[in-house]
Amino acid sequence: ALIAPTQPCVRRSLRPMAAAVAYSPHLLLPPPYLLRASSRSLAVEALAQVAKEGLSIDDGAIAARSAALSALGRAAQEGDRAALEVLVAGAKDWHPKVKDAAVQALAQVVQRGDRKAVHARLQGAQALAPLALFGDARAVEALAVALNDEHASIREAAMGALIRVAEEGESTAGPLVAARVAALEALRPAALQGDKRAVQALVRCAKDWHIEVRETGIEAVAALAELEAGLGCHAVVVAKVMAIQALAPAARAGEARA
Repeated sequence: ALIAPTQPCVRRSLRPMAAAVAYSPHLLLPPPYLLRASSRSLAVEALAQVAKEGLSIDDGAIAARSAALSALGRAAQEGDRAALEVLVAGAKDWHPKVKDAAVQALAQVVQRGDRKAVHARLQGAQALAPLALFGDARAVEALAVALNDEHASIREAAMGALIRVAEEGESTAGPLVAARVAALEALRPAALQGDKRAVQALVRCAKDWHIEVRETGIEAVAALAELEAGLGCHAVVVAKVMAIQALAPAARAGEARA
């Protein structure tokens, strides 16, 4: 979010300039072709300094840190490891606005990161997983998108995180329940394609203690049981059988959808 390399002040400390840019969110990191690698590295370092200076409670300082994180998000999407490290740390920040900026940036890394920056998307998904457990809707949404990532390691990380969100819930708090329901909805397409882990999660949640989670699970399992499985896909046939077996107790208990 700094300057073109032709300007002489690139050679000077970029920290004051980073602070100025951070106070002006419309000045974002320019495309890579406008900055040489060395200049870009200095820019990221300067913005990282702004983002990390977390002792002040002044509104301007908080706004500067948040804007710096947003700007670093663009570098992280392109695979910059230093920028990504700052975002991961920012997602644990003490100030909610700063934390929100970091989480939003990480979600963008997972959803829109460069296809070659596999490590960035994977690390972003791993950083968002704990936040999803605490009901962060943006984290759940990003993980749902990651289920369709072209790289297997990212899909696996997202699957494991969403299963944990769906199953591990002992709170009646609205955001936490909403996150569990959203996780179940995200797992449903994978289950319909025969993914055993997704099917097992839906089956378990169809017996959940919370009525909203349970009903969402039953609906998903019922849709799987009704699936036409005559296309020769063994995994889908197995998933359909699992769904039918899981619905039997609910049907005996009078559950209409089952």
